[in-house]
Amino acid sequence: MTFDDEPQVLQGFTGDAGALRDEIFKTRAGGGTAIYDAIYSACRERIEPSSASTGDQPDVVRRVMILISDGDDNLSTHTRADAIEMAQRTSVVIYTISTAPNGSRSHRPIPISWRIARIT
Repeated sequence: MTFDDEPQVLQGFTGDAGALRDEIFKTRAGGGTAIYDAIYSACRERIEPSSASTGDQPDVVRRVMILISDGDDNLSTHTRADAIEMAQRTSVVIYTISTAPNGSRSHRPIPISWRIARIT
């Protein structure tokens, strides 16, 4: 899934690492950033709610999201709390890869994606 002003599925679930790699390499940055909407949408629409842990039985499948972003959100309609709640409700652990320039953390607040990964 990619996102700018709205999330878009580029490659469905697959065990084909080459297909995933190809889609990642084709992705280009541009436009605004709606991280919270993308997280919310990926958890709600792409990860079946009925397959999430109910608390009665342990999960057999580990749900992981890898978020590649500069960490800034400037367009989401969902809040950070909404995105985190949806990730927790669907038992998704979020790992982040920052594309922010080196040294930028010392000049601005901690990127949003880092704060999300620390909570989920």
